[in-house]
Amino acid sequence: MGLPVNCSDRPVKRAFPRMRRIFIVVFAATLFAASAITQKAQANGIVATWPVGHQPFGIAIDPSDGRVFVANSGTTVNPTVSVVNPAAGTVASLATSGTSDLVAVDSAARRLYSSNANSTLDVFDLANGARIATVAVGAGLGVAVDPATRRVYVAGGTGPFAVVDGVTNSVVATRSVPSGQVWFAVALDPGMHRVYVSNIDQTKPTLEVLDDRDLSLVSELPMPKVIRWGVAVDASRHSIYLAATDPAGSSNSSFYVLDPSSFAITQTTALTGFPFGIAQSPLTHRIYVTDAAANRVYELDDTTFAITSTTPLPWGPSLAAMHPDGRLYVAGYQGTGADVLAALAVASAPVVDSVTLSPDPPRVHDTLHAFAQGHDSQGYTMNQSAFRFEWSRNGGPFFPGMQDFSLDSAGARRGDTITVRVTLTDGGQVSAPKSASVVVADSAPIVTSVVLSDPSPTTNEILTATAAATDADNDPLTFAFTWKVNNVVRRTVSGPSRTDTFDLGVAGNGDRGDTVTVDVSASDGTLQSFGFAGAFTTVANSAPTVGVTLSSTTPTSGDVVTATASGQDPDHDSLAYTFTWTVNGAVRRTTVGANATDSFDLAVAGNGDRGDTVGVAVTVSDGSLESGPASANATVVNTPPLASVALTPAAPTTNTVVSATATASDADGDQLRYSFTWRVNGAVRRTSSGSNPMDSLDLGLAGNGSRGDAIVVELVVSDGTADSDVALATTTVADSAPTVTVSLNTTTPTTKSRLVATAVGSDADSDPVTFTYAWQINKKVKQTTTTTATTNAFDLAGRVNDGDVVTVTVTATDGTLTTTSATISTTVRNH
Repeated sequence: MGLPVNCSDRPVKRAFPRMRRIFIVVFAATLFAASAITQKAQANGIVATWPVGHQPFGIAIDPSDGRVFVANSGTTVNPTVSVVNPAAGTVASLATSGTSDLVAVDSAARRLYSSNANSTLDVFDLANGARIATVAVGAGLGVAVDPATRRVYVAGGTGPFAVVDGVTNSVVATRSVPSGQVWFAVALDPGMHRVYVSNIDQTKPTLEVLDDRDLSLVSELPMPKVIRWGVAVDASRHSIYLAATDPAGSSNSSFYVLDPSSFAITQTTALTGFPFGIAQSPLTHRIYVTDAAANRVYELDDTTFAITSTTPLPWGPSLAAMHPDGRLYVAGYQGTGADVLAALAVASAPVVDSVTLSPDPPRVHDTLHAFAQGHDSQGYTMNQSAFRFEWSRNGGPFFPGMQDFSLDSAGARRGDTITVRVTLTDGGQVSAPKSASVVVADSAPIVTSVVLSDPSPTTNEILTATAAATDADNDPLTFAFTWKVNNVVRRTVSGPSRTDTFDLGVAGNGDRGDTVTVDVSASDGTLQSFGFAGAFTTVANSAPTVGVTLSSTTPTSGDVVTATASGQDPDHDSLAYTFTWTVNGAVRRTTVGANATDSFDLAVAGNGDRGDTVGVAVTVSDGSLESGPASANATVVNTPPLASVALTPAAPTTNTVVSATATASDADGDQLRYSFTWRVNGAVRRTSSGSNPMDSLDLGLAGNGSRGDAIVVELVVSDGTADSDVALATTTVADSAPTVTVSLNTTTPTTKSRLVATAVGSDADSDPVTFTYAWQINKKVKQTTTTTATTNAFDLAGRVNDGDVVTVTVTATDGTLTTTSATISTTVRNH
């Protein structure tokens, strides 16, 4: 068998072959004593049983779902822990690695621990029943868990006392059991960092007190009687409860209360039989002790510790535990009808069976309704008026309320946990509270409206949609806009902005007569708004637009000003243009037509003189709508005079006087002034200004020009406001032909004379001069000489007769030009 329920006078190790026999003998020996108990039995008793494994011993309850876990200590083949669900009436099992002796539950961590006879600790996941670890602890008897630290404490008879980390499922500390001692039961007081362990040494029984942090010994308390499994701690008062049996006989058993500070026994209640397990019911101020010898359960008052009742059983019980349903659950260990888990109706307060909340989940602004069910100690269903409801938000203090609870009254927001705590009273006692909680769920946003910026937009307009939305949780929202044209999706966009724009000017985004729709939905990141809000409109006819420019904004008198209109119609309608011309605000001309240009001649009388403002206004029509006017203005500005200049002679020579003659006109009829600037080879030689349209430059003056020099005259004509462009005339000083005269040494030569012609030549350009002398007698050339000499001789002897005419003709050349000839004649006289 898996665990010893009794002990001989001599401590032994884990195998206890004599234990069961001794246990039965002790039971028989105490039957007579049990019959002598005179306390009045109450109307308590078994109200339900469930079959479990052989010799059920340890028992643990999961308060979160009410399941009861039973260690089947007599099942050595295919060992198990039975799982009883009283609410569903079902029994299941979990396979253990060895025979299960004791069990413990950590409800918060969803763990079940089974202390096994093979010195292992099995760890089960309460969510799915999977065995997730088997830890070799060297022990396998009493087990207790501290949910706050998730440390599991395991006793093992003479083996080591072990501490297992419930997170890593590994042994983190051990303490050796002193020689001669046998450690059985384990109870914890986390508030005082105490571990209480029973030592069942028959000759020197003790209660070992350890520090739960390092297993150091706080105290070793000698006990007058042996304590096996009856060790418990009052969580609120920290008192220590012990059920002990006298080694000399079970007729002298006791229930002890120890002070947690002094460890002194402050209360002793005499019992008979074989007290085994202790179960507490703080709500009803009762303590229950199972009697394995007399097949019964003692009920004690937890204030006076007097026995208030006994409950007979058909079999020998082992351990027991109080269930949240107000019943005492006892393992039927041995005897006729054993191997069951029994639920006992004990003198108890009423029980809240269930609490539900609706809606589940709620949302902000909802009103929660709590519905509770419960029964009294006799099993009768209680009506709703017997329930008391208390409410709490996010673990805060509970405050009284009704069945209905407005979340707005608590300022509840998404993610808040709302808890209702329900108690039930039968007029005398109050039930243990039962709670139900819900988490306020996310509320979907609501798009309340969508407004378009223009209820009658036109083509090319940018349409703006503005959404209005609410979110009960005040979450930041993301908006999804879907734009459609004639029910065809054209654009979708999503973002945090409550507005979006749709450009009708984009091709396909809407023309005159098209229906434009926008649908808007909102999301808070978790939920999307139900459906969507939308708006629609029809694209209206668009008025055309027009702009106008002038060919010149500063025309002069006589210009033709051209207006060019740029008309546009988003609907691509044909356009007609109206041009209205004004001079100083007075209409001078209006034209209508399809032509986008029109001209206005300022040369026409009255159409604009210098200083006048010429304006044009243009409108354009698509046949239905007309644009607003576009206008442009020009101011007639002064017309600069026009000028030209001519030089005479066209090819002057050195010493020539060159004349410049201006030709000028002014459209405005202004009086003109002429400015002449004479340049020789780029250097200014003379300037003059006045009303005379003529001027001259004397090349004969030094520096005013010689052969090859460039002569330029610049003319600027001014009307007193504006100057003409510079008019130019140019010429180059030409080569000047040399001049020559000739004379003879005698005008009365004889036939024997020698004539000498003397040439006098000059060249305005100072070029060297070459002379050609041609001598004739009676017009017949007799001698020609070309020389630079200014004289030339002609001997008449033998050449002439009396009366012959001798002529000399002289020409001069500068190498480029030749002068006209100079001639002189004489008649020969024979004297």
